[in-house]
Amino acid sequence: MQRRTESARLRPYNGGMTKHHIAISGGGIGGLTAALGLARMGHTITLFERDPSPCGSGAGIVLAANAMANLHVLGLGEALTRAGHLLREMRICTASGRMLSQASLLTEKAGVALSSVGIRRAELHRVLLSACEAERDVHLRFGEVFENVRESDRSVTVSSARGDETFDALIGADGLHSRVRAFLHGESELRYAGYRCFRGVAEGQFSLGDVGTESWGRGQRFGLIPVGPRHAYWFAVENAKPGEHIDPRDSKNAVLARFQKFGIAPAEVVQATRAQDILVHDLADREPLRTWGKGRITLLGDAAHPMTPNMGQGAGQAIEDAAFLAATLRDAQQESDLAAAFSSYERVRLPRANDFVTQSHRLGRIAQTENALGCFLRDSLVWLTPNSVAKRSLERLLAQGVAPRPLELPA
Repeated sequence: MQRRTESARLRPYNGGMTKHHIAISGGGIGGLTAALGLARMGHTITLFERDPSPCGSGAGIVLAANAMANLHVLGLGEALTRAGHLLREMRICTASGRMLSQASLLTEKAGVALSSVGIRRAELHRVLLSACEAERDVHLRFGEVFENVRESDRSVTVSSARGDETFDALIGADGLHSRVRAFLHGESELRYAGYRCFRGVAEGQFSLGDVGTESWGRGQRFGLIPVGPRHAYWFAVENAKPGEHIDPRDSKNAVLARFQKFGIAPAEVVQATRAQDILVHDLADREPLRTWGKGRITLLGDAAHPMTPNMGQGAGQAIEDAAFLAATLRDAQQESDLAAAFSSYERVRLPRANDFVTQSHRLGRIAQTENALGCFLRDSLVWLTPNSVAKRSLERLLAQGVAPRPLELPA
C-alpha cells in the first residue's frame, strides 16, 4: 500500500454526519487541537478563551511520540518538527553527570517515522492557532469568559458578556482552574506535589544535539531540552513548602545558586535566559475524577485530569483526548447521540488519563527523594533497568494512545 503524505490527511470528513455546533471553553493546546479535529469532521466550533491575547504563554514543552502521532493525522507533524527540535534520545543522569539510563525516542506508527519533539510553547500555540484560523468553521473568540452554563436534553446554553448563546454541546478545555469542571463537579482543592519548578528558554549555541537530559539530585532535578537550533528549554525542580515566595527579580540568581552542583551546562543556559522570562510555579494536580462530564458537556486535558509534569504527558494526554473525541463524534449520526458519544469517549479515555495522573504523582515522589540512601536506591534501580523496558513502554504508549479511527476521509 502506498504511504499517504500529510497533505492527504487534510481532507475533511463530513459525509453522512449530522453537523453540530459545539462550544469549546479554553484556547490552550487541548482546546485548539479539539477545535481543529472536530472542524475537520464537519462540525462548527466556537472557541472561547478568557485571555484577550491569542499568543500562547509558557516556556518549553516536549511533545512525546503519542502526541506527535495524533498531530501527524491532523497534518501538523512536519510543521511542528520544523518549528521545534526532533529528539532522538532521552537520558537520565545524576547531578554530577553520570548517566543512569538512555532511551531511544525513535519509532514508527502506520508507516510514519516518529519521535518526540522539543518545542517552545509559543511556537506550538502558533502552529495550532494558524491551523484553526484556516478553518472556516472554527470561530475563535478571545477575551471572553463564561458566567453561567445551563444544560438540557437537546442543548447547552452559555452566558457571557454577549448574552446567552445555545450550542449542541460544550467541551471544557479550560485548564487546571476550569470553570466548566467546577460547574459539573463543584470546587475542589489542588493537590500540592511538594515541589516547585523554575522554567525558562535560553537563546544561544549549547551543543545539546538531539538529546534531552534530566539530572537527578537530592530533592532536586534539572532538565535540558533542545527546542530549536538556537534555543534550549530548561526546568529546575526543588522540594519546597507550598506558597514560598520567590521574588521574580531574584529567580535567576536563585536557580544559579541552588543548582550549581548540576554542572556547567545548566549554568550556561540559565545565564543565557532573561530574568523576566523565568517562570516559577508550585506544581500540583487533582485527585482523579470517576466521571468527567454530564449529558452534552464533557472535559478534556487539564480540566479533566490535571497532572504533574513528571512523565511529560500533560500535553500528550490533552492531544489524545482531542483526537479520540473527534473520532468518537464521527459515529454520532443524530443529535441524540451526542451525550452517548461523550460517554463513550470518557469510557475509553478516563482510565488511561487517570493512570498517568497517578503514575506521574508517584514518579515525582521518587524523583524528588532527599534521603541519601533513598537516592542511592533510586539511582541504582534506574541504572539496572534494561533499555528494552523503555522501548516496550514507548510501544505501549503508541499502541494505546492513537485514535483508533483516522480523522481523515479514507483514500
